[in-house]
Amino acid sequence: MFGNGGSCSQCQADFTYEQIKEVFPAAAKNETLAKQLVDELNLIREKYDIDTCQKKAHLIAQFGSETGFNTLVEDLKSYTAENLIKTFGYFTRNPNEAKKYVGNTKAIAERVYGLRKVDKESDIVTCVGLSKKERKTKKCNDLGNKNMADGYNFIGRGLIQLTGRYHYENINKEFQKAFPNQGDLVANPELLEQPKYAVMSAMSYWINKGLNKLANDGGYENVDKITSIINKYTDSKAKRKAHYIDAYYAFKLFNCELLTDDDSTKPDTNLKIKEGLSWAESLAITEAQLRANPNTPYIVNYKQESGSEGHLRTEQTEAGKAKMDCSELVCRYLQKIE
Repeated sequence: MFGNGGSCSQCQADFTYEQIKEVFPAAAKNETLAKQLVDELNLIREKYDIDTCQKKAHLIAQFGSETGFNTLVEDLKSYTAENLIKTFGYFTRNPNEAKKYVGNTKAIAERVYGLRKVDKESDIVTCVGLSKKERKTKKCNDLGNKNMADGYNFIGRGLIQLTGRYHYENINKEFQKAFPNQGDLVANPELLEQPKYAVMSAMSYWINKGLNKLANDGGYENVDKITSIINKYTDSKAKRKAHYIDAYYAFKLFNCELLTDDDSTKPDTNLKIKEGLSWAESLAITEAQLRANPNTPYIVNYKQESGSEGHLRTEQTEAGKAKMDCSELVCRYLQKIE
């Protein structure tokens, strides 16, 4: 937590591309976009009171976890048939269609976000306006989409990756209050693919959801609280905490003049090691597997992580997943904790 009074030149400094790249190296894949986003953030940073090192660290860690600062549109075309079946309810129910639509962003979005919990367009019912009891008994669309077209029209976009008509409509209200006559995000959702609108809408969301206060009130221990508001069901909580640690160092919170002496928000020096161990353990061969087959080779399947700079020493399995041997696992672990 920050103390009252005083000043800190770091807190007042603008974001830099170098800081962003330090936290999210993948930003270099689209340097032009990353720099444009930095410029737009700096234009309205003060208006939204992003004026402490800790707020900046939280904001960048979360925005980057959503986009890597190298894209503003959700990438559905890269999903394999296997990943579509595993990730989205529609394809879990209709696995035979997954292979048919691989690489077709529009068709995928219409089904996973438009149809969502049903299999026919005539059965789509938005959850908006229904009571809690009705939401539990009806297979309503929790994204607020009213038809299949909405699934594609309101695909994940922007720095927060807004998804679904309901979220677009909500943030559009706040956006228009903060930036009158600047555009309509529901009538023209593709505006969020432009850096200016991506940043303005994300900042509106950040303030509207009370995230600035959470960011100011706590460091590492508040990461999960912020993540749960942005994306309650995400499987990236551990990664977001690791990104916050990177941001802690990129924004030099250890030198921040406003942090109180008894501040408890500084990351434990072993946190990156803990995150690395957690990651390694998630890939380890189980004891049950070894009992079943003592000769089980230490080769694990893994999903290429967002921001990774390509494979080290990997090959493809028959299922299309990349796999790595023990030596690469160690290399990646060391990369996690450096």
